[in-house]
Amino acid sequence: AKTFDIHISGGEYNVAANLADCFGLKTGIASAMVDNGIGELVEATVRQMGVQSFYKRFKNDGVRGPNIAT
Repeated sequence: AKTFDIHISGGEYNVAANLADCFGLKTGIASAMVDNGIGELVEATVRQMGVQSFYKRFKNDGVRGPNIAT
């Protein structure tokens, strides 16, 4: 591959991010979050959009969830 694009998306995030961006509302999400590089990217993107986050954290063992970015 010559390029690799990552797009952060998901039901809760899409609604919260668009309400915050379009209407300036205070929004938040509660979700599972995996402790790895992809999880860090998701967290940064959520913060960048102005969405408050509440996470239940899980270690990544490569087998069990949460199934983020699959």
